[in-house]
Amino acid sequence: MVSSTTLTWCTVPTAESDAFSHGDELPVFDHPKVRFGIQICYDTHFPEVSTLMAEKGAELIFCPHASPPTETAQQKRARWLRYIPARAYDNTIYAAICNQVGDNGAGREMQGVTFVCNPHGEIIAEVASAVEEEMLVADLSGAKLQEYRRDTLSFFRHFRRPELYDRWQQESQS
Repeated sequence: MVSSTTLTWCTVPTAESDAFSHGDELPVFDHPKVRFGIQICYDTHFPEVSTLMAEKGAELIFCPHASPPTETAQQKRARWLRYIPARAYDNTIYAAICNQVGDNGAGREMQGVTFVCNPHGEIIAEVASAVEEEMLVADLSGAKLQEYRRDTLSFFRHFRRPELYDRWQQESQS
């Protein structure tokens, strides 16, 4: 139990809420070489979004960000390392995250943290600089993905219990 704390609750997640509205679909797209989903900024904070995309067949999730310069590149990377590898690992997918870099045209210097995780949640590619434009290339092996998914000690989605989640949702709305 927390003995004393100050909690500030924000009902609006970001300053962008006046400019954008939420979507109502989680599409997965087909490319000749990969099925992928896209989660922008705030979406990545919800594990259910990644799982739903993976259940719809996503093998890769792109996570483009325009995360403001309220933290250093090292802080942003450390924060993202707490959950992006987990999204890849929990769903046995590749996950690629990036942020704008340089002046965004509105006087903000963006920190360009970018990396790609394999289905075990390990970083397999990462940019060298957070302040210069770079192109990141990563080899995403479909054969390796299938190998991960055949391993019952690393592919857990087939053990999911959606009936429990439905009951949890109903109970939480009561």
